[in-house]
Amino acid sequence: MVPSGKVEDIADAVGILKFLESNHLALTLVSNPSFYRDLSNLGFHHAVNAQVAVDEVIMNQGADAKVTIMPYGAVTHPVLD
Repeated sequence: MVPSGKVEDIADAVGILKFLESNHLALTLVSNPSFYRDLSNLGFHHAVNAQVAVDEVIMNQGADAKVTIMPYGAVTHPVLD
């Protein structure tokens, strides 16, 4: 990973996905649509912006769904409680 917070390495992306799956969590990446096929192939959900991502979570999980927005997700390590 680089200081910009971008996932530059496939191993980083897979590590993030495996952590989330092992904790029964879902991840939606906000990204440029040109990456959607690659993200889908890796098993990531994706959205064009944060509002779309949150709207999809609420639509799928209900209004009481918990959402965490991590603007520097590649260099953030969430702590589960």
